[in-house]
Formats: sequence, C-alpha cells, structure tokens
Amino acid sequence: MIYLVRHAHAGHRTTAPGDEHRQLSAKGRREALTLSRWLVPGAGGEIYSSPYRRCVATVELLAAPRDAEIIISEALEEGAATEPLLELLTTVPDESVLCTHGDMLRKVIAALEQQGTVRHRRAAWEKGTVWALARDGTQFPHAVAIAPKASEKQQRLEELRSLSRQLAA
Repeated sequence: MIYLVRHAHAGHRTTAPGDEHRQLSAKGRREALTLSRWLVPGAGGEIYSSPYRRCVATVELLAAPRDAEIIISEALEEGAATEPLLELLTTVPDESVLCTHGDMLRKVIAALEQQGTVRHRRAAWEKGTVWALARDGTQFPHAVAIAPKASEKQQRLEELRSLSRQLAA
C-alpha cells in the first residue's frame, strides 16, 4: 500500500513570490495532527514530501515518533510533470507516505485510472485527503480516497488493506 496525501489546509494562496513558504493554518495543524494519529507508515515505509513548507509540515508529525527522515522530492512539487511522480510511486517502499498538492493528486489519479486502476468510493480532493493505493509490482489495481472529515477513516483503510491482501493471495 502507498499513501498519497494532499497537504493540510494552509490558508489562502497568494500571487506574491514565496508561496512555497506558506505555513499550515490552525485548521491545517489540526488536520496534520489528526492524520498523524491514524495514518502510521508501516514497517519499511518512508515519508516523502514536496519541498513546499505546507507539505513538509503536513507529514512532520508522522515522521517525528519514528525519528524518520522526510525525503524531499521535486516530483511531488506543485505544477510538476506527472511521469516522474508516477515513477516515484512505483519505486518507493511499500507503506510509504507521499505528500503533494491538489493539482498533482488529480493528475496522478487520472493517469492511474487511464492505466486501469479501479477507484473505490467517490473521489475526494480537499486538503488533507489521503489516497490509499494498492500496489502490485508497478501497477496500482485499486485506489480509495479517504477524505479528511471522514469519520470512517480507519475502517476505509482497513477495507483497502484487506483487498490488497486478497490480491496478493
């Protein structure tokens, strides 16, 4: 399983230079804390982030208890090309978490669906959304979006993990 996360809420976008340094808002800090309580990278999983401050801040609480390094990747950066991120998804260790931006999330999920990925449940794009991607080699047969406000986050994640185990059997 690979977890593709849209960064938490970071207030309003500006057109001024330096948007990549925008911090999480109070709402975003709460979303990041909630995320850290239920999305725990599995053994061997790594944590990747766009270089933008709001992405790094979203996954810092995931990394801290494990004393894990956050690996910065330009493939996750806002406005990046889709192919490098698709390649990154196929090479990261299982149970890795990758934090990116809304535009990249939409492009990658669309590309995966064109490759045959079956999306379970409705698509979700809001800030703080996690897409759990079941990986089989270099393919992603199943994906499910877990919205940040979903009260069934853990249940949805367990459903996808169960589906992933069934595929592997």
